[in-house]
Amino acid sequence: KEEEEEEDFPKNKPSLMMIFVGFIVAALMGICFGFALEKGQVFQPSIIIQQMLFQKFVMVKMFLTAAATSLLSMTILSFISKTNEYFYISREYIWESKRGILAAFLGAVILGSGMSLSGSCPGTVAAQLGAGVLTSPLVLVGGLISALIYCIIEPYIRPLITFLSPKQDKQKTVDTWLKITYWKIALPLTIPFIVIVVLLEVYFPWMDELAITSKINKSNGSFFLMYLAWPPYVSGIIVGILQIPAIIAIKDTLGSASSYVSLVCSALYLILPKYVNNSSYMKPMISLPQFWQPIYLLGAVLGASTSALLSDTWNVSEPVQWYLAIVGGFFIIFGARLAGGCTSGHGLSGFAQLSTLSFVATPSIFIGGIFTAVPFYFLNVYPKDFFDCSDSSCIWS
Repeated sequence: KEEEEEEDFPKNKPSLMMIFVGFIVAALMGICFGFALEKGQVFQPSIIIQQMLFQKFVMVKMFLTAAATSLLSMTILSFISKTNEYFYISREYIWESKRGILAAFLGAVILGSGMSLSGSCPGTVAAQLGAGVLTSPLVLVGGLISALIYCIIEPYIRPLITFLSPKQDKQKTVDTWLKITYWKIALPLTIPFIVIVVLLEVYFPWMDELAITSKINKSNGSFFLMYLAWPPYVSGIIVGILQIPAIIAIKDTLGSASSYVSLVCSALYLILPKYVNNSSYMKPMISLPQFWQPIYLLGAVLGASTSALLSDTWNVSEPVQWYLAIVGGFFIIFGARLAGGCTSGHGLSGFAQLSTLSFVATPSIFIGGIFTAVPFYFLNVYPKDFFDCSDSSCIWS
């Protein structure tokens, strides 16, 4: 029997009303996600690339805070009797997956490399579109082309995808493998994340990293929604909390990369319906429940644009070169599909669900990003303004 390779959605058959409610929740989640990314400044290509170069730590502060909050959110859901079932439904895709360790590692490295090329990731593209980053449409185009190619070649690379797959279902999540209750692993994992964020903030204050003062931050208005930027850990908490409505209303967790495949497969279905229907990978991607992710990303575009307009920071980010945007966009989606998840799908959701593959993929994303960013930096490939522009009048003008 052919494997259904979709990695981001539990297999259940919700009613039309549940789907509709899920779409509404997904749109609202997306707005919050996009708003938080724009305010946290993690959407900026320079912030992402400089994180890979260990020059700025805004991105990792937000990421680790979101990861810790995701762990806490899922722990709460697992404790409450009325939501415990939803929590375990959201983990079904992990136990049903046949993906192997090699694909998770290679895909994550490719994804990380694409992040250092494009200064983006699958979910961040939406925030960049909303915030007016000039090269974000090119990243999107590269990602859609990549999704199309992956859909076509997926049956042929399936042996690679399933190579070194955990032999027993219990090995696919750390808690079931070690036979330890979920929260006894999840809660202690939040401690090192929080400690790292605190230490980074002590030695690298976020305002210093963004070359901003309290006065400049409030220059467009004293209402907090109009601030130029928020502390990255505030934005991270907001993103992590979004796991709760995702699990309760959609029976899923945060992720972005599958939306590219859903859009491509839907377009391909209009031209070659029989070809899509005969594919065990593509056919599930065009079912109605799968479209919560594209709606979520559309909401993120709206949320980021609203934030940027409120703070008058639309189109202030320095973009990467056009060719890096296209190639990087290709890499981030192909890598995410090969790995079975993106920075949100593995780094936040999969890790919080204690997925064994996510424990492999998450550090591998940073490995790919670092080993790409460092040589490109020394070869002077990136725009000079990424590194020469460090005072407030330059960044926030």
